[in-house]
Amino acid sequence: MKFRDRIVIVTGAGRGIGRSVAWRFAEEGARVALVARTEKDLLETAALLSASGGSCMTFPADITTRGAASACAFLRCGPCR
Repeated sequence: MKFRDRIVIVTGAGRGIGRSVAWRFAEEGARVALVARTEKDLLETAALLSASGGSCMTFPADITTRGAASACAFLRCGPCR
Protein backbone atom coordinates (compact mmCIF):
# COMPACT_ATOMS: atom_id res chain seq x y z
CA MET A 1 0.00 0.00 0.00
CA LYS A 2 2.20 2.75 -1.33
CA PHE A 3 -0.22 5.59 -0.59
CA ARG A 4 -1.61 4.60 2.80
CA ASP A 5 -2.22 7.67 5.01
CA ARG A 6 -1.91 9.96 1.96
CA ILE A 7 -4.52 12.17 0.35
CA VAL A 8 -4.53 12.28 -3.45
CA ILE A 9 -6.53 14.79 -5.51
CA VAL A 10 -7.79 13.37 -8.81
CA THR A 11 -9.36 15.80 -11.25
CA GLY A 12 -11.72 14.50 -13.93
CA ALA A 13 -12.55 11.66 -11.53
CA GLY A 14 -16.15 11.32 -12.67
CA ARG A 15 -15.40 9.02 -15.59
CA GLY A 16 -12.83 7.65 -18.00
CA ILE A 17 -9.14 7.97 -17.22
CA GLY A 18 -9.78 10.06 -14.10
CA ARG A 19 -12.04 7.37 -12.66
CA SER A 20 -9.41 4.70 -13.42
CA VAL A 21 -6.67 6.76 -11.79
CA ALA A 22 -8.82 7.33 -8.70
CA TRP A 23 -9.56 3.61 -8.50
CA ARG A 24 -5.85 2.75 -8.68
CA PHE A 25 -4.88 5.22 -5.96
CA ALA A 26 -7.66 3.82 -3.75
CA GLU A 27 -6.31 0.31 -4.32
CA GLU A 28 -2.94 1.56 -3.07
CA GLY A 29 -4.54 2.83 0.15
CA ALA A 30 -4.89 6.55 -0.59
CA ARG A 31 -7.77 8.68 0.60
CA VAL A 32 -8.93 10.04 -2.75
CA ALA A 33 -10.36 13.52 -3.25
CA LEU A 34 -12.55 13.14 -6.34
CA VAL A 35 -12.94 16.37 -8.33
CA ALA A 36 -15.06 16.86 -11.46
CA ARG A 37 -17.67 19.19 -12.85
CA THR A 38 -20.52 16.67 -12.89
CA GLU A 39 -21.74 15.73 -9.43
CA LYS A 40 -23.71 12.72 -10.70
CA ASP A 41 -20.55 11.18 -12.18
CA LEU A 42 -18.59 11.93 -9.02
CA LEU A 43 -21.16 10.20 -6.84
CA GLU A 44 -21.06 7.16 -9.11
CA THR A 45 -17.27 6.98 -8.86
CA ALA A 46 -17.45 7.44 -5.08
CA ALA A 47 -19.97 4.60 -4.79
CA LEU A 48 -17.70 2.28 -6.81
CA LEU A 49 -14.64 3.13 -4.71
CA SER A 50 -16.51 2.84 -1.42
CA ALA A 51 -18.02 -0.51 -2.41
CA SER A 52 -14.51 -1.86 -3.00
CA GLY A 53 -13.30 -0.59 0.38
CA GLY A 54 -11.73 2.65 -0.82
CA SER A 55 -11.82 5.93 1.05
CA CYS A 56 -12.89 9.00 -0.89
CA MET A 57 -14.57 12.38 -0.76
CA THR A 58 -16.24 14.30 -3.59
CA PHE A 59 -15.80 17.88 -4.73
CA PRO A 60 -17.94 19.03 -7.64
CA ALA A 61 -15.85 21.87 -9.07
CA ASP A 62 -14.56 23.33 -12.30
CA ILE A 63 -10.83 22.95 -11.86
CA THR A 64 -10.15 25.55 -14.56
CA THR A 65 -11.39 28.20 -12.14
CA ARG A 66 -8.40 29.79 -10.41
CA GLY A 67 -7.95 28.44 -6.90
CA ALA A 68 -10.51 25.64 -7.23
CA ALA A 69 -8.08 22.81 -6.41
CA SER A 70 -6.69 24.58 -3.37
CA ALA A 71 -10.19 25.40 -2.16
CA CYS A 72 -11.26 21.76 -2.45
CA ALA A 73 -8.29 20.53 -0.45
CA PHE A 74 -8.60 23.22 2.17
CA LEU A 75 -12.33 22.65 2.73
CA ARG A 76 -11.82 19.00 3.54
CA CYS A 77 -8.29 18.67 4.86
CA GLY A 78 -7.15 22.04 6.13
CA PRO A 79 -4.18 24.03 4.89
CA CYS A 80 -1.58 22.31 2.72
CA ARG A 81 1.73 21.62 4.42
